[in-house]
Amino acid sequence: MDFYRLVERLKPDLKKLVVILNDPAISPELRKATLSAAFKQIGTAIYGKAYEMSAWDYEIMETVGKGIDPMLSLGLARNISDSIAIGNQQITLDQAQSYTVQAAAAGMAAASITAGQLGKYRTLRIRLRGKGDCDWCRAKAARGTIVNPTDDDFRRHGGCDCFYDAQGYKSRNGEVKNYRPT
Repeated sequence: MDFYRLVERLKPDLKKLVVILNDPAISPELRKATLSAAFKQIGTAIYGKAYEMSAWDYEIMETVGKGIDPMLSLGLARNISDSIAIGNQQITLDQAQSYTVQAAAAGMAAASITAGQLGKYRTLRIRLRGKGDCDWCRAKAARGTIVNPTDDDFRRHGGCDCFYDAQGYKSRNGEVKNYRPT
């Protein structure tokens, strides 16, 4: 799931919420408390959904994440509330959207860490096909099975005909074909 696209769809509603809760007629302390509570709920919901979806991918549905740090919502609330004094609400809207992206990323990262602790890893094995194998390909293939591969491990070069075999949680097990040699 593309959580960034989901967060992008929330942007207009987030803007409305900030405008309503950050009314200059409300006392600064009440504004901060209300904004903090609202963002804590928003962050918790986004974190929870990102964790839940990632946990399903990792086949660890019975686990839960530790949640998002409540100090993040408090800091964001302070910045937004103080934006009235400095007169720059666009920056605070950008910060609010950044907070939602951060909440989703934290949920996905927590699920990934939990999966690793439970011994659930994605693997990649690179095998040579025998024609045009260069030193770079041979070195990559010599690594054997790569546990929890990074994006770099999937890189190829022009003319590469190596067989990339991915295994692991919902990784569409089998040969990786969706690449473009560079």
